[in-house]
Amino acid sequence: MRMLPFWQRLLATVLAMLAASFIASIIWRSLLSFDMPPYLGGAIGGLVALPLWALLKRIRPKDKTEDLDTDVKPET
Repeated sequence: MRMLPFWQRLLATVLAMLAASFIASIIWRSLLSFDMPPYLGGAIGGLVALPLWALLKRIRPKDKTEDLDTDVKPET
């Protein structure tokens, strides 16, 4: 069984970190009317990244041979 390639896990994790930090910043700004401290945005991004990285390590890409239906004969 293969895992997702490292670069795909890294890209998904970084994008999730940035999105989580950005969304938290928008919510913080709308509720409190001042900017969120940068270290708090980093902490939120990091807390999102840890479980996501563990989840992505468990995801396996589909094997192309599994997509073929062996019960159906090809039409000739």
